[in-house]
Amino acid sequence: MGNEKPSTKNQVLKILREMAKKEPEKTVSGENLAEITGFSRVSVWKAIQSLQNSGYEIESGKTGYRLVHERQDSVMPFEFGENEAQVVFIEETSSTMDEARKIAFERMNNPEPKVDSGLEVSYGKRAAALGRKPVIVTCDRQTDGKDRKGNKWISEKGSLAFTLVTEVSLPASKASRMVLAAQVTVANTLKALTGRSYDLKWPNEIWDETGKVGGVLDEVFVSGNRTKWINLGIGINIVNKFSRKDFLKTFMTMYKEIENKVVKYPEILVAEWNYYCSDINKKVRNSSDGFQGIFIGADDAGFGLIKNSGGDVMRLTPGESQLI
Repeated sequence: MGNEKPSTKNQVLKILREMAKKEPEKTVSGENLAEITGFSRVSVWKAIQSLQNSGYEIESGKTGYRLVHERQDSVMPFEFGENEAQVVFIEETSSTMDEARKIAFERMNNPEPKVDSGLEVSYGKRAAALGRKPVIVTCDRQTDGKDRKGNKWISEKGSLAFTLVTEVSLPASKASRMVLAAQVTVANTLKALTGRSYDLKWPNEIWDETGKVGGVLDEVFVSGNRTKWINLGIGINIVNKFSRKDFLKTFMTMYKEIENKVVKYPEILVAEWNYYCSDINKKVRNSSDGFQGIFIGADDAGFGLIKNSGGDVMRLTPGESQLI
């Protein structure tokens, strides 16, 4: 999703990892690291210090540096190479949705900030400098996350919580299409990582044969009759089957294709969502008014569709309805 030059930390860590695999007891000097990466020795030294402070055990000695132990399952931005600026990591936060909202407003209010790469700047300003590119906000621990029903969802180690900040422009009435897009992207990402298929349920869930494994929560800001930004909060609770970094890298790659469908080919997106939905042609009841019928899928606005025995079709509004 990005084309920025990988940072000093990314390059230094990459070299130390390669060295640790081939010759774990061997060190590499700061001079050699500077020569290989093309960065100054001071930049290399600062990168080493930052990596050590971030939990990577790097031994420093007269002959140079070596990586002794990794930070386990790290999702630090520099782990994402050229996409580093599109990842915001916070050790602990009340909710990644709260942090993503700040970024969305900062990008909207200051669309072309001047960022001096030599200065420490807020992650919001760095993200704003990316223009309309999506940004992922993630954390190690989320203390006050919420699901669609408002129930508290605390993410601890072994689960993954992140919010995708997007500036997709859609008619306000079609905003929930993005939830379908997020579900499809999550399902495709999980399939790529595990080799297994996953089911989608309206309005926002991802399931496997054991039950619910993930969900999507959306927050939308509208100006006039079009969306200015749509943030998608995503929670996955089977991360012990793969690394969080691999999930986010794969998700970022797959989302690029899905977003194109959202804007240009919504009929393809909806067909894909309906294909993965496990409730198609099942008898259901709308939670809000008791309307019963056969669930026939979702439409291009992200609304659910139920057809009763008389042939009448009811459109179910996301956020207000649920299938029972």
